[in-house]
This record gives sequence, C-alpha cells and structure tokens, in this order.
Amino acid sequence: MPDRLAWNGEQVSQAVKDLDAASGEISGKTVESPSGCGWSASSAATVVSNLQSGLSSLQTNIPLNSSNLSTANTTMRDTDEAVASSVPSADRG
Repeated sequence: MPDRLAWNGEQVSQAVKDLDAASGEISGKTVESPSGCGWSASSAATVVSNLQSGLSSLQTNIPLNSSNLSTANTTMRDTDEAVASSVPSADRG
C-alpha cells in the first residue's frame, strides 16, 4: 500500500547521527568581524551579530532536537512492537 504511513527508525537514527555530528562541528564556534573586505567594522557589526545569534541558536537547539527525535524514535518503535504483538495472526483459527 504506497499511501501507508510508515515510521523508518533507521532513517531517524541516521538523522540523529547527522544532527549530533553537526552539533559537534559548530560547538564553541563564534563569528568575528571580517577584515579586509571593504566593510567598516560598524557596518559589519549588525551582520556579525545576526550571524552569531543564528549560530548560538543552532548550538542550543540541535542537541535538543536530536534528543527529541531519539525519544520519538524509541516511542514509535515501542508502539509498533506493542501493536504488532496484539494483532492476531492469520493462522489463528
């Protein structure tokens, strides 16, 4: 049935690994004002501030999203197993 909704735990696990890797890549990173690009420090200040804000948000949210996705994955697998164990088999007469 192609229109059936199915949870793919392997893909979710890979997404969690990717999120964790991304978190490790940006952990502790900061954005500094550019030099030698023709902008004055005052002109670049707003851009740098916005970039740093975005980076800080990523640093905060990626681990939380990874954790929530892992929890959802575990819940879905447990639910699938519970439902599958309660479905009668075809050979039960």
